[in-house]
Amino acid sequence: MNYAYLSHIRLKNADQQPVYLQLRDAFRELIANGILQSDNKMPSSRMLSEHFGVHRQTVVAAMEELVAEGWLVSKERKGLFVNNKLPEIKPRSYGSAVKHYPSTASFSFHKAVHPTVARKSHLFGFDDGYPDIRIAPYAALSKAYTQTLAESAQRNILTRVATGAGSVLLREELAKMMRTYRGLSITADNVLLTHGSQMSIYLVANRLLTIGDNVVVTKPSYLTANNCFRSLGANLLEVGVDDDGMIVDELEAFCKKKKIRFIFVTSHHHHPTTVTLSIERRIRLLQLAEQYGFAIIEDDYDYDYHYENKPLLPIASYDRHGSVIYIGSFSKILSQAFRVGYIIAPADFIQQVSVYRRLVDRQGDQVLEDAFGKLFQNNTIKNHIRKAAHLYKERRDATHALLCSELGNYLHCNPPEGGLAFWAHLDRKVSLEDISNRCAVKGLFFPNGQTYNYDKTKMNACRMGFASMNSKELHQAIDILKTEIKRTAIKR
Repeated sequence: MNYAYLSHIRLKNADQQPVYLQLRDAFRELIANGILQSDNKMPSSRMLSEHFGVHRQTVVAAMEELVAEGWLVSKERKGLFVNNKLPEIKPRSYGSAVKHYPSTASFSFHKAVHPTVARKSHLFGFDDGYPDIRIAPYAALSKAYTQTLAESAQRNILTRVATGAGSVLLREELAKMMRTYRGLSITADNVLLTHGSQMSIYLVANRLLTIGDNVVVTKPSYLTANNCFRSLGANLLEVGVDDDGMIVDELEAFCKKKKIRFIFVTSHHHHPTTVTLSIERRIRLLQLAEQYGFAIIEDDYDYDYHYENKPLLPIASYDRHGSVIYIGSFSKILSQAFRVGYIIAPADFIQQVSVYRRLVDRQGDQVLEDAFGKLFQNNTIKNHIRKAAHLYKERRDATHALLCSELGNYLHCNPPEGGLAFWAHLDRKVSLEDISNRCAVKGLFFPNGQTYNYDKTKMNACRMGFASMNSKELHQAIDILKTEIKRTAIKR
């Protein structure tokens, strides 16, 4: 028997992977690529031990793994052989054998629609509008989670399949909070928990859409939601945005010509421009929904942060016709890492979405959801929101003052009434992409504006999140930004 192939096997440091597993993988690869054929006799464990300079028991352990997996069979008094029941494999040279997981698939598949570019790792920066995770009440959450986990184990509920709608405790607490602070006369039956707003948007759209349905969004809009709707076969119709939010007259013009399945609106702080939808337009939206039979998906992603006056109540709070599906999450309260969101809608719709949700997510995260429920019960969430809103208002004011004093000749933005980001327009002689690349070299994230330059639209604008940076970081960020903007402007 020619054992020349053994010279191609190179064993690595055992710290990376146990030697017996390296041997198992090497021989598995030889068989899978037809170099070792059906009924080929394996070298003896003594020979392999001497060849590789390893203990004989290491070789035996590797061979036992291959026998257990079915690659090899043991024949009494004869030794180990390649299983003759494996499909015939056309031999390839060892050098052409696949040593890494394939980088491309051999099968066809649907490609993602307009993928969103993820932010690269930077020290700090002007993000899309994230909270400062350093001030979140993690100690309280950890305590609540530990307590919930212990209680769950004692009640033997960890092995049970939870309802598709999520934790009863958190749904009841959310319903109570919505009744008290957002004017929604709901119960837990109107609430479904999810892993964040994006999952909520997908679940809702999936239950509403048929391929070719018309969906109305704003221009510009929340691009990730648009991508979701497109991936489900929707035809997107765009309406404009002004200082009072979505231009409802343009929506009405579409309604007179086409059948609209639903509209998507970020009512409290429009994404990306941060403007608030006026009360007149909210009421008109509800009237049009009743008249033309479309649904309203209201994404209220940062309702809790309002700095000037009391925020307008959600569109859903005025709904008497069952037209609004209200979506929110805790990402802006604690952190993007905690994926807990919710859908609020008429109970019959919630029931059907719950059924569908179990096809893609069996039961959610019962322990985390219950822990969040406890934080609502003991007012931890309420107290944190109050403190965070005060801090973020200070950071908003400080950021706006610095932008005006240091970059007023190049950048224009109005202080948002609420939320965690500015909508900034830059002078046309400034290249957002160049600035973004230059800032990245210095560890500062600054958006390149390409997110809103789809469909040949050149807005030269971007969202500048301010909440996640403290005073020292903010001054450092403005200094870097000022330097790079001036360099870019001069060159142009």
